[in-house]
Amino acid sequence: RGIGKVVVHDPTRLQDGVLGNYYRHSKYSSFQRQLNYFGFKKKLHGSRKGKMCPCSFVHDSLGGDPRSLLGLKRRPPSNKRTSSSEPDLLVK
Repeated sequence: RGIGKVVVHDPTRLQDGVLGNYYRHSKYSSFQRQLNYFGFKKKLHGSRKGKMCPCSFVHDSLGGDPRSLLGLKRRPPSNKRTSSSEPDLLVK
């Protein structure tokens, strides 16, 4: 398979003019988080850094066909907390 990607040329314009029309939120950071949940990795364009800089979100198992997006599944949450790190709660 080829590499599938979502290219964001103007994050500010995406946030202000697009996201609120299609999602319950209009924050670019929430959009990034959703892409991360589905296994996309952020690749910067050039040497510019920052959350509102142009970038691509790449997914190695996707091809160039947009229908390949339909097969994506949300990653299961990681178990960062274990029962041993949480205090025992006694309910009376």
